[in-house]
Amino acid sequence: MAGLGPGPAIPRVDTTGASLPEGAVLYRDNCAACHGATGAGGALTSGLDAPPLTQTTPVQVAEAIRLGPGTMPAFGPEAIDDRQVDAIAAYVQYLRRPDDRGGDGLGHLGPIPEGLVAWMVGLLAIVLVARWIGTSE
Repeated sequence: MAGLGPGPAIPRVDTTGASLPEGAVLYRDNCAACHGATGAGGALTSGLDAPPLTQTTPVQVAEAIRLGPGTMPAFGPEAIDDRQVDAIAAYVQYLRRPDDRGGDGLGHLGPIPEGLVAWMVGLLAIVLVARWIGTSE
């Protein structure tokens, strides 16, 4: 393929000093609309889909940001600089094994399943309390 002409260089990514909070903000602003808040991928228009990011390497993330494969737009250095690309790549790596401080991550599918579980537990508790009150004399 290189014989056909020069292509873009493979980006160098350094996630060791990257800022996770900055990467999280940049990911939410630029990536989460298509790839989902947890990187699980998502449905797009016209039957297309954004792939999950669970198996990507930092270099693949940087290449996708710069080249924009498929329907993904390309983000040049004027839109997202190299330091920000490093931060996004570090955050995508963090999404593989996030720190679930609130308990079980429920498959990391986002707030909808978490809300559903909360409602179900709450309704079950109400039914049990109502049943207990109804049977006591």
